[in-house]
Amino acid sequence: VSVSAKGEMTFAGAGNTNIAVSQAATATEDAPAEVTVAVTVKKAAGNALQVKALALKIDGIRPVEVTGGNARAFSYRSNDEKIASVDKEGLVTAHGKGSTTLTVIEAESANYWGQQAETSVTVDVKDAMPLKAAPVAVEFGAAKQQLNITGGNDGKLSYRSLDEKVVSVSAKGEMRFVGAGNTNIAVNQAATATEEAPAEVTVAVTVKKAAGNALQAKALALKIDGVKPVEVTGGNARAFSYRSSDEKI
Repeated sequence: VSVSAKGEMTFAGAGNTNIAVSQAATATEDAPAEVTVAVTVKKAAGNALQVKALALKIDGIRPVEVTGGNARAFSYRSNDEKIASVDKEGLVTAHGKGSTTLTVIEAESANYWGQQAETSVTVDVKDAMPLKAAPVAVEFGAAKQQLNITGGNDGKLSYRSLDEKVVSVSAKGEMRFVGAGNTNIAVNQAATATEEAPAEVTVAVTVKKAAGNALQAKALALKIDGVKPVEVTGGNARAFSYRSSDEKI
């Protein structure tokens, strides 16, 4: 404590001390004995701590946001470090889905009592990368192919053909080309412990008509009024029609 010439006290810090008070003699009276006044300045609670709630995704890092307080000498504690941990600088790292409590502790100082405040930390799974696949274009009769999917997470893929008369697809993504036409294969991926399920992707599939096996017809030699079938080999659908270039012959 400091004291002015007029006896005004200014309290500079917590503690105990005395103020000595003296009085001068007058023309008619002696100076009285000095008196000491005990002064106690107690520590204060000061400004209350306030800590903002945090919401992160797995592997995210964010500083603790603290307002208020006095000495600003903080330490930090997480109630569940499997969900979120916090370092001595107040950086929070998210590890697993869930919620936990974060405690901020302000140490006692010369003039202020220590205090602490709690807040919640909520951790959710990460966003997955989008699924991607190039369109598929083949000619009818092509061999089976594996559908190539990139992006996403490590979750299980599932496949669904929107028209199995054009293409069918196995549980492992192997395509079998059934008939000419255009359709799509819908691809989904399951969520994992750390990443969300990505949005469904549709893969365009075009199966073009094929030239197939060439027709071959055997030459015929007949006599007038003779009858003989045309001998045809090759072809595909085997639905034939016939035409003579000269029906007089």
